[in-house]
Parts: sequence; structure tokens; C-alpha cells
Amino acid sequence: MYRQRHYQCKYSHSFNEKATFASKSFQSSPRLRQVIFNRLAESRNYRDIAHLCGVSVAQVMRVCTEIHISRPQTLPRVISIL
Repeated sequence: MYRQRHYQCKYSHSFNEKATFASKSFQSSPRLRQVIFNRLAESRNYRDIAHLCGVSVAQVMRVCTEIHISRPQTLPRVISIL
């Protein structure tokens, strides 16, 4: 888990540090998301993946919503050869 540092200037303005390896929406690294993606490919359920990765089920579900599968615009001319 990564926790961003929170700063406050003398004019009462507050801000978080910039981190290139963690997304703004939740506190996980791209490596953790990749591990969750790989576990999803193994056809496990969300609870097992959350337990194995040490995160909540809700976070596994958020990572799952990041998956975008694009559809091909055209099909290949030959699909298979017998």
C-alpha cells in the first residue's frame, strides 16, 4: 500500500505529492493492478483475489472495470485452415 504525503503551505492551501507510479483514484501501483489482472485471467473469484493480493474486494472490482477489450474492425480473410 502506498499513502501519498499531504502538504499544507503557509497560506492554508493543501495539496498531495505527485506520484507517477500510483493512480489518483486509488492507492495501488501498476504492478499490483497487473497482478490482479493476471489473477482474473485464472478465473478466480473476487474474494480469493482480494485475499491473495491483500486488498479489498471493492478494489479488485475497480481494477476489473479498467479492463477494455476492443473489437476488431474487420475480420481476417481466413479464420482457419483444415
